[in-house]
Amino acid sequence: MKKPFLLILFFVALLLVFPKPTFSQVEVLEPPSTLEQVKTQGSEFLRSFPGAIKSIFPEALAVLKKTSGWLKNIWNSFLSPWFKNIWKETGLIVKQKKPVIQEELKKEQKELKEEIKTELPGIKETGKSLWQKLKDLIK
Repeated sequence: MKKPFLLILFFVALLLVFPKPTFSQVEVLEPPSTLEQVKTQGSEFLRSFPGAIKSIFPEALAVLKKTSGWLKNIWNSFLSPWFKNIWKETGLIVKQKKPVIQEELKKEQKELKEEIKTELPGIKETGKSLWQKLKDLIK
């Protein structure tokens, strides 16, 4: 009961100290109304874009390095052992059930061969009749 009260009190204090969001002070750009304004704004953007990328790139690279290190740490300490354990258990189950699986595969092969033997003559007849129908359509 004490933690939620302290959390609410903390947020109220933050709202008292910072009543307005800081992003509300950002200048809003008006859309260009003439073709000349489009050209000038476009050229200004193209001139400033490479410099902005150069200034942002080192910070972004640092963040990516930290993130990749963090993800590698999580993978190596939690996920990799978990997946290795699952892989190991799956391998043991497959080794135990290998004879049963092989028998089932042989049964399925026999069933498929029998189906092909029973269905193939019907398919051939249908093929012939379709060919005859096409010949009749052409005549």
